[in-house]
Amino acid sequence: PRVRRQRQMCIRDSVYTLHDIRSDLYFDPLVAEAEQNPGPVSEPNIGDYYYVDGTWSSELQKPCIGIVFKVESGTGDDASNYGDKLADKKIHGYVVALQDAHEAVGIWGIRGQDVDNLPNEGSFTDKYNGYLNTQTVKALPEFNEVDLANPLSKDQYWAFKAASDYAANAPANSSGWYLPSIGQLQDIYTLSNRAELLIGAGGTDFKMSENDGRYWSSTEYNGSDAWYYRFNGNGSERYAKGVEYQRYCYVRAVLTF
Repeated sequence: PRVRRQRQMCIRDSVYTLHDIRSDLYFDPLVAEAEQNPGPVSEPNIGDYYYVDGTWSSELQKPCIGIVFKVESGTGDDASNYGDKLADKKIHGYVVALQDAHEAVGIWGIRGQDVDNLPNEGSFTDKYNGYLNTQTVKALPEFNEVDLANPLSKDQYWAFKAASDYAANAPANSSGWYLPSIGQLQDIYTLSNRAELLIGAGGTDFKMSENDGRYWSSTEYNGSDAWYYRFNGNGSERYAKGVEYQRYCYVRAVLTF
């Protein structure tokens, strides 16, 4: 019968119990301690690649879904805004998607309807409240009636639906995709080497000549208008939410992790 042998070893104030010791085995205390006390995950940097498994790195290594454009909490944002979505209840940063959420331009929402609990911003604001804005609109009954295939249909919150339903799977430890605030869009615009990073990861840069490079934000101006950002270099502006004046915009989603 096989004889079971057991030995205890004390190394650097840690006790390890070894079972069924054979002569061809050896013990590496450095490896054991590293596995017992893994080091902290490195914090992200602006420009890092963000992967489908919720990790990130400065060099492209895995299937990538976005680029980190901001680290730590943005203005006015807090981990508590995301409930239990963020794995360690901490905001590590924000990611911009590699592609537009839809190939077409579309409307923001319903003109003449001032969305309850959505702040009206009469001037540019750098608030990072895109997630809360999107959650507020998603709670509206009209949100469930959005027809993504018809981006110019009246009386629907198309831009929010397009961002939320962006095709790339968002990691479980993230917020999921949402429509960025005007402050978030400005930071994306100023991201160093934006085009190189997006294209290098298999994506596309923001449009600049088509439709004057207009992209919707989730920031409401008032009951009639919403904010958008012109990636052709002309910055933030506001205009009609709906189909009335034909000032349509593209959509690019973001997420928080």
